[in-house]
Amino acid sequence: DRSMPAFTALLSSDTSSTNIVFNDVIVNTHHDYDHLTGEFTCSVPGTYLFTWNAVTNGHSLRTRLVIQIKGGSHIDALDIVGEENKGDEYDSSTGVFIYSLNSGDTVRIVKITGTVEGGYSSFSGWMLF
Repeated sequence: DRSMPAFTALLSSDTSSTNIVFNDVIVNTHHDYDHLTGEFTCSVPGTYLFTWNAVTNGHSLRTRLVIQIKGGSHIDALDIVGEENKGDEYDSSTGVFIYSLNSGDTVRIVKITGTVEGGYSSFSGWMLF
């Protein structure tokens, strides 16, 4: 298989869980994304681009997500914050992250605070080179 690793998964229901599991997989070319854990495990070393979109609907005043690399407690990314001004308005935030991965490295989206809306939120990644 000469295709590059790539995946896209959607969140099927609202969650306030710390480890967000985007369980509705649309694309998963090398089966590196696990829809049961929400974790991408690199099988082909290289430089990867990851994007995520998180939607909130006023469940909380602040939703904060970060990307976690290599399964450690250290978060290697800037915070992605969506602020709610009114309790019943939708808000979204998008993050983009490029990182050089080795075989076995893992990547996931972690919620620090807030609630993420299902049906609209997504997590994608693909190998650039």
